[in-house]
Amino acid sequence: MTSNTESVILRRSPFLSPLRVEDIFDEVDKIPPDLPFLELSTLHCRLEERVRSTVTLAQLNSLFNCNAPSLVKVYREGLRDYADVTPVHGDGSRDAYISRNGQATRDQLSSRIKWRALLLLCCPIYEKNLWESAEVFNDLTLTTLNSNLGTNAPSRLQALFRAFPDIVLDRSDGEHLIFYPSKKPTNLSKDYIYHLFFKIVRKRKEIRLSELSREMKLHHSVELNVDTV
Repeated sequence: MTSNTESVILRRSPFLSPLRVEDIFDEVDKIPPDLPFLELSTLHCRLEERVRSTVTLAQLNSLFNCNAPSLVKVYREGLRDYADVTPVHGDGSRDAYISRNGQATRDQLSSRIKWRALLLLCCPIYEKNLWESAEVFNDLTLTTLNSNLGTNAPSRLQALFRAFPDIVLDRSDGEHLIFYPSKKPTNLSKDYIYHLFFKIVRKRKEIRLSELSREMKLHHSVELNVDTV
């Protein structure tokens, strides 16, 4: 008896491994000790072969919690203190040399990536509130923070400064308002709105609420309402 059912050929698509930070660490660690450097394009190709997929700038920025405009810069920022990435020009094309330096361990680099994610999420934030938001890291003593970030700082805030040079600190009003990163538009965090509100009030000494609301909206794009106040 013949069947009217059409035959279906099933083909299994190649297995695609999700890209992990550990994959990048592994490829950097494969650079032979007797080889002074490796072309970054070669390492990038090996990484794509490893995960059987194209590795994009957006993926790397997401993994490293960066906002770099190029592959060279995202590797240089993401692997800082773990590997040196030096831009080079040749044959009309841009590339870079990558070499291991061993200043930071894998665990320290992973900790920095997690801290960068927290800073991007919370900043601008007052220092006193940052440590409360960072409770996910469990032990926040100076000794542990220095160990996790690969720093040797006299205070927890200084440890963050050394690990993340892009941090900007506003020391006005006796409070430490932390901005990160400094080159991106400021997030309208509650701490930042609070900071702007009282900065204007102190500057003007006396101001009508309607004028304050107008100034916040015109100069800082903040709408004073029940939620923001």
